[in-house]
Amino acid sequence: MKNRWWLPFLIVASLLLILISVYTLRSVISPQVSYTWQKTFGKVDYPGWVNWDEAHSIEQTTDGGYIVAGYTRSSIAHKPSDVYILRLDSKGDLLWEKTFGGKSSVNAYSIQQTTDGGYIVAGSTTSSSTGMADVYILRLDANGILLWEKTYGRLDWAETAYSIQQTTDGGYILVGCAEGRFEFPLDRDVDIYILKLNYMGDLFWEKIIGNIDSDEYAYSIQQTTDGGYIVAGSTTSSSTGMADVYILRLDANGILLWEKTYGRLDWAETAYSIQQTTDGGYVVAGSRMSHDSEEGKDTYILKLDSKGDLIWEKTFDFRWEDTLYSIQQTTDGGYIAAGYTLVLLGTPEMYILRLDSRGGLLWQRTFSGDGWSIARSIQQATDGGYVVAGYTAPLKGGPPDVHILKLNSRGETLQNRGTESGPNLNYTFYI
Repeated sequence: MKNRWWLPFLIVASLLLILISVYTLRSVISPQVSYTWQKTFGKVDYPGWVNWDEAHSIEQTTDGGYIVAGYTRSSIAHKPSDVYILRLDSKGDLLWEKTFGGKSSVNAYSIQQTTDGGYIVAGSTTSSSTGMADVYILRLDANGILLWEKTYGRLDWAETAYSIQQTTDGGYILVGCAEGRFEFPLDRDVDIYILKLNYMGDLFWEKIIGNIDSDEYAYSIQQTTDGGYIVAGSTTSSSTGMADVYILRLDANGILLWEKTYGRLDWAETAYSIQQTTDGGYVVAGSRMSHDSEEGKDTYILKLDSKGDLIWEKTFDFRWEDTLYSIQQTTDGGYIAAGYTLVLLGTPEMYILRLDSRGGLLWQRTFSGDGWSIARSIQQATDGGYVVAGYTAPLKGGPPDVHILKLNSRGETLQNRGTESGPNLNYTFYI
């Protein structure tokens, strides 16, 4: 028999090779680390006086952290509100916070990271000589230092910006509402207000869209892949005078290409969020309510084609009152949406909906925070989870704090998995 002294060494070497291969393979295919957490943030301007703090917009930054915008207001009577900006790392820890304001009230409703790593913020200010609101734009560097600020508005009109985005030319597009003073016959007039700015915030063009005998509101705008724009809001131009979802498609110069309304007779529908989808169409989220309010308020989601024609619509009746403020298409072609839900005579809870590509409900979650909580903005994070921004307050009373959640891909956090309902529980939908 031959001496096979080398055989044990061969076996050991083979085992080591297998272990190294498995470790290498796991390193290659292992998923990105997904952090889950809940955080609250708030300002205290004076000892014993807790501020009223709200977050209305959140976006993941290029380094994996997050930027949040909203406003803070002292609990002391007659104190003005300030813009409130928070910069968080990937674990939700505060890197820095900034407030911007003065003698007038200023609020922020939308923020986006710009291509140079800074930020663009949109909202409103009451700093004009008339005391009426004007559109307020802030440009910050990567550290939150103010580079410039601008105000836009017409005399005797109140204007607020609710959505802003940097455009492909380096400028900015924003949308909001312009409300006129009382005129004959002593009724207000609300129009959609759209501004196109250059990279320094100077006005390139503006558009005012509305009808004399109806009110038009806009809360969301996005630049489309062809360089034009899509806008979502509501109009009271129907024969009943109740609101319908109102979608506008503009070209790159702000010229109206088409406009569409969506809604049912004797129902009031409003859209708060719109996004162009990968198929060239659009997804829209908001709410609908019957004329007598006996059926409460339901979430309302629309899927449109590129021409604005309806592909499907979904209404989810989870509790007495349900509203969605934010929606985004997910990487798998489905959708994530956020808002609030509440029972009759109850308190609101954050409401998160996860849908498939056809609008079918995959799961829904509620989060109550310290007592009651409302979600105003949601985005899918790069790790496949979701980040949510809003505000929460204790049931025993007191002003709210900024409330930020980082959820995993199933809509859970380690601290609180939320209240879950599956596709066969607690909801109805109509097509």
